Amino acid sequence: MQSVVPRPSPMAPFLLSRFQHKTLEGYDRLQNVVQCLSESCPWTKELTADTMLSWLTDECNEMKQELESLDCELSSQNDSRDKLISELGDVLFDALMLEMVCRRDYGLDVGEAWQAACAKVERRTPYMNEWGDGKSNANSSEEATQLWKTAKAEEKGTSQNLFSVNKPSMLTITIWKIANCHATFAIVGFLAGAMIFRQDKKSK
Repeated sequence: MQSVVPRPSPMAPFLLSRFQHKTLEGYDRLQNVVQCLSESCPWTKELTADTMLSWLTDECNEMKQELESLDCELSSQNDSRDKLISELGDVLFDALMLEMVCRRDYGLDVGEAWQAACAKVERRTPYMNEWGDGKSNANSSEEATQLWKTAKAEEKGTSQNLFSVNKPSMLTITIWKIANCHATFAIVGFLAGAMIFRQDKKSK
C-alpha cells in the first residue's frame, strides 16, 4: 500500500523528512521550505517583520517591471515569461516568510492572516455565487469595482470608529497590515497568472 505524504499547511505546520520534502511540489514545497527555515535556519531567526516587508516591497516593484516588459519585448516573450515566473516566486516566498515572522514575533495564531485575507476578499466581492450575499450582481468590471470600493469604504468607516474609541496597539496595527498585504498578494498572483496564461495562448 502506497504511503500518503502529509501535506504541509499554514493551518497546521510541521516538519517533514528529507524524502517527504522531495516529493512535494509547488505551494506545498514552498510552504515546507518556509517552515523548515523558521525552525532550523539561524539567518531566518534574526529576520524581522520590517525587514521582510521591505524586501517584499522591492520584489513587488521588480515584478511590476516584468509585467510591463511582457508587452514591450515581443521578440523575447519566453525570456520575459521566465523572468516573470522567477519574480512571482520571489514575491510568494517573501509573503510566506513575512507571515511566518509575524506569527513568531507577534504571537499571531496559525492561519490568522490567511483567514483575514479570505474574509476581506469575500466581503468585497458579494456578487460571487460561492460566498456572496445572494443579492449583489456584477455584470461588468466597472460594477465589480464599485462593489469593491463600497465594501472597502464601509470597512474603513468601521475601523475608524473602533480606533477613535481605543488607541490601536502595535499588534492591532500589524494584524491590519498583514491582512491588507495578503489580500494584495492574492490579487497580484491572480493577475500574474492571467498574464502568463495570455502569453501562453499567444505563443501557440
